[in-house]
Amino acid sequence: MDAHNTFQNPQVIKPAAFSARAAGGKLSIKVPAKAVMVVALEE
Repeated sequence: MDAHNTFQNPQVIKPAAFSARAAGGKLSIKVPAKAVMVVALEE
């Protein structure tokens, strides 16, 4: 939560792929500590 982008280091915080698993109607996602995520579900 202390990281931030600057003009000298503009890529400190950037989107990154993550993995998820779906089985039996349940979704499992491992979320790193202090992470902010957006999850979009489509049918």
